[in-house]
Amino acid sequence: MLFLHQNECSGTFPHSLLNCNLLVELLLFTNRLSGFVPQGLANLTSLRELHLSENNFSGPLPQVCQGAKVQLFTAAFNNFTGPIPKKLACTSLVRVRLHNNQLSGSLDRDFGVYPNLNYCKLSHNRLEGLLSRNLEQLKVAGNMIKGEIPEEFGKLNRLAIGRLSSLEDLDLSENKLNGQIPGQLGECSKLHNLCLRKSYFNGSIPFQLGYLTLQGSLDLSQNLLTQQILPELAKFTMLEHLNVSHNMLSGSIPSLFGTMTGLTSIDFSYNDLEGPVPDSGFFHRASPAAFSNNKNLCGEVLGLKPCSNTSVEKETRKKNHNVPIIIVSASLSWLILSLALFILYALSRRAKRSRESKEAMVSEARNPLSVVNYDGKIVYEDIIEATESFDEKYCIGSGGSGRVYKAKLTLGPILAIKKLLCLDGEQMEKLRSFTNEIRALTEISHKNIVKFYGFCCHGPHKFLKEACISDFGTAKILNPDSSNVTVLAGTLGYVAPELAYTVSAMEKCDVYSFGVVALEVMMGKHPAELVSVLNSCLDQKDVQLVLDPRIRTPADEETALEVASIVRHAVSCICVEPKSRPTMRWVSQALSEARTNV
Repeated sequence: MLFLHQNECSGTFPHSLLNCNLLVELLLFTNRLSGFVPQGLANLTSLRELHLSENNFSGPLPQVCQGAKVQLFTAAFNNFTGPIPKKLACTSLVRVRLHNNQLSGSLDRDFGVYPNLNYCKLSHNRLEGLLSRNLEQLKVAGNMIKGEIPEEFGKLNRLAIGRLSSLEDLDLSENKLNGQIPGQLGECSKLHNLCLRKSYFNGSIPFQLGYLTLQGSLDLSQNLLTQQILPELAKFTMLEHLNVSHNMLSGSIPSLFGTMTGLTSIDFSYNDLEGPVPDSGFFHRASPAAFSNNKNLCGEVLGLKPCSNTSVEKETRKKNHNVPIIIVSASLSWLILSLALFILYALSRRAKRSRESKEAMVSEARNPLSVVNYDGKIVYEDIIEATESFDEKYCIGSGGSGRVYKAKLTLGPILAIKKLLCLDGEQMEKLRSFTNEIRALTEISHKNIVKFYGFCCHGPHKFLKEACISDFGTAKILNPDSSNVTVLAGTLGYVAPELAYTVSAMEKCDVYSFGVVALEVMMGKHPAELVSVLNSCLDQKDVQLVLDPRIRTPADEETALEVASIVRHAVSCICVEPKSRPTMRWVSQALSEARTNV
């Protein structure tokens, strides 16, 4: 066994490993290895586990099944190209992870035919072709699969997704599948979540789907489905998410849908539906957007017109001929009153806007930074006056590239003035850095990022920012060939601890800062002293103590595990020892994987 995972190994695949004929397990995942993986791996006939995920490998996938003993093979998050090799068809293969590569070719007969295979993840590649009728596991979202779903699909009693023993989650979204949704899906009796979103399915919704026991979500949106919505779907009383939007469904929404007490989100928009919307359950709280762009929906829902009751009106006219006159009079009075109230409201709104416009014009006229009043010379003089020629008592921060001063203009806002330092022989590098900073500030708009107003050029360069928190990253010193910093620049509580006793600025310093910010997001506050005591081996109970108590704990176990994984990734970024922190590339890939699973 050879375990070299989660280090920072770089270079190409070590060819010396090809001589280890008795090697059983080889773990190289989460490193910086690149280049081709040698096909000579096929000669390691004793190999049972091979893990190459989260590197920069490229070229074709290695032939690893010559010894017919490989059980686990992972090569996700690389740059492998070409088709899946047919020689990968090991009878011993149990789990395969090849997602997030650039694999191409057809899926026909490549997977699902092995007697022991119980997990296969091929998501986010360029695979296409027809679905095999022999599948036992399937997770292929985000490819270019086309054709129809085989009728035998519902009879795959061993089919499982993820770590489940029977089919509970089926996601075939965002492919090129067409034809009708097979009714045999109704035989997947343990199915809880079904997602067929964004494909080309047509025809009606099969009534056999009513045999299912869906409890999580049913998403049939963005297809070409027609005819009516089946009332049989109302039996999913514990279903949480229902989305049939962007189809061509007609008829009405079954009134029995009001008995679906588990619903937390619905979407019937962009169809040809008409008639009354159910007047009970979640439908009372649904957003008007959930029913938009339909033919003629009505009901007691915000944004929909009330449904008329013609039969009641006719019966009333028969009993009393005076009732229509009373109704017309009452309606006319109500209309006049409503019109008067609307006119008063409109006049008050106009007066308010006029008043606000005048106040804004006055404020604009007084603001020296406004477009109309801006005069660089006057602003520069105001800055010199406000900072008393950049006196030290107005300095609020300093870094390798300059100092930051606080300035309160007489008729303007409080500004953060960054005064750049200039050294002979390094003006071009400083100008490049200055240009990059300006470009970044002009493209970013966020309440916690300083707002860029402009810059003055009078002797040394300077530019203006609105007073907000500074960036937490470390500032590069003036010499671009050095990794040292002369002065610590950053927000206290976010900079790495090693910057207190060393002048070496490394990538891992910003990894630490990212970890602090990530924990602050999850906790709802700055982690403060917890930074020094947290470690990546948190158990589930400790994770609960870290999370923001104002946010409801995830109901399902899988989401809770993914949230815990995100917390652990953040904690791994704040290790005291810089070498123990992961790379930002690894963190980005891990968080992307967590988001995909959620």
